[in-house]
Amino acid sequence: MKQLVLLAPLTAFLVFPSTLMAWTVNRVEGEAASVHGSEHKPLKTGDVLETGSAVSTGPIGKVEFKNGQSTIWLGANTKLSLTNSLDGRAVRLLNVLSGKIRASVSKEDAKSYEYKTPSVVAGVRGTEFFISVGEQEEFLCTLEGGVHVKVLKTAQELVVPEGRGLHLVNGGSASIAHNKSALVQRWVADTSL
Repeated sequence: MKQLVLLAPLTAFLVFPSTLMAWTVNRVEGEAASVHGSEHKPLKTGDVLETGSAVSTGPIGKVEFKNGQSTIWLGANTKLSLTNSLDGRAVRLLNVLSGKIRASVSKEDAKSYEYKTPSVVAGVRGTEFFISVGEQEEFLCTLEGGVHVKVLKTAQELVVPEGRGLHLVNGGSASIAHNKSALVQRWVADTSL
């Protein structure tokens, strides 16, 4: 009987590996909701972002998600969804549909996720970065480490190094410039709880 008890945790690991790589709500401030199909429900600490669902924050809403050693912060008026990769890879896409997110991703936790906006797909492997998606422009700025980016419209591939930001207007050509200190401080404040 002791052998069966010792094997149970290993069996759970083999059968349910997705539960080990879940983005879980750590903190919520203001209005934030989980959306799965037509069902909307207020987010609360401990909720898990399921594949196929989305999260939206209100005008003063903010959310902090944890996944292992990694953290994602959503600012106000942000919409984010979690989907499977469209090309069949074992990668989940965190789709930033609108608003602002900041993420600190450890190398260990990064392997199963990519970050997508309407204009780019970003792969990270142990870094901190910021994404802002507006109606006319997008920013992806690296605060620490480096972010590999593919611009969807042009198939251009770039690395956005630490201290620099990628700016896209209407999903078109990309330009990279230095991040200004005051702007970085504002991004952190806009997404921090």
